[in-house]
Amino acid sequence: MKCVQWYKNAKRYEDQEKEDYFYKRTEKHISLVQKYCKKIDNYNKDRFKGIIERGESHDQSKYGKEEKGPYINITEVIQESPVALA
Repeated sequence: MKCVQWYKNAKRYEDQEKEDYFYKRTEKHISLVQKYCKKIDNYNKDRFKGIIERGESHDQSKYGKEEKGPYINITEVIQESPVALA
């Protein structure tokens, strides 16, 4: 019985680590999108009208019920790649 409980606790910890990394990576990604949207907007406000608003809402759907689980799994694969967050 103790072995089963240990496994459940370890699995819960592993899942929390994956979720934490997902939030860290996604927040960094959205931040970079917003940064470059502002640069583009400063370059030509008329040509790229609305880009700031699109940058602010960029990828918010990843936090929703339907996308969060799959993105956590994708993020786990990304975390193991050589170009993961430093």
